[in-house]
Amino acid sequence: MRLLLAPRLVVAALFCLTFAKTPVAGAVPIQGKLGLGVDTGDLISSEAEAALIWGRSESTAWLFLINVRGAVSDADIIRDYAVPDTTVASGDGYDSFYLSAGPGLRKFVRPSATFAPYFDVTLRGIRSVATDQADGGSTYSTGGRHTVWAVESGLAIGAEYFFEKWPVSLAAHADLVTVQYRHRFTRYTSSSQRLQAEENAFSASGGLGPRLQVRVYF
Repeated sequence: MRLLLAPRLVVAALFCLTFAKTPVAGAVPIQGKLGLGVDTGDLISSEAEAALIWGRSESTAWLFLINVRGAVSDADIIRDYAVPDTTVASGDGYDSFYLSAGPGLRKFVRPSATFAPYFDVTLRGIRSVATDQADGGSTYSTGGRHTVWAVESGLAIGAEYFFEKWPVSLAAHADLVTVQYRHRFTRYTSSSQRLQAEENAFSASGGLGPRLQVRVYF
């Protein structure tokens, strides 16, 4: 339990230090530089997200966010039945692909603070495809394909600490508001029927789930 709470307490402490009275340091050293940020999640390596960063000025940066993940799973299943005495071999398969990408704008509110607070405005396009197949033997099989197109906009806040001797920074980052429009298409087939469903949905969510990000500038 203590191991799970430790990263969250570190991030919360960074936020508290940021918005408390902080000493004045030099300007945020991002102007004219390229950067790469990796989101380590609220626990280390929970889910990675990459961000390309371009420092437009001392207080403003352009972002390009990208999140890609996929999975493939195949399983062979053998079932033995006593009544009647028979053996049935079947297989289950699943694969998925997810891509989220889009631009963003980062604005530092106090670029001279030790922990420089900022806010992000982002816009992303999302594409995901998942297929599953279950072969129940010679007489029964099912399969499904789930496709999603979505557009998502978000507002986030954070605080970034720049190390003096290395072009590396550590940031506490949290999503405040996320708004999404989603179109989902599902096709389901079996040995006896075929079904199709379409869904258009609008969702909005808010909260404060802080997580750590590591950024490198060059």
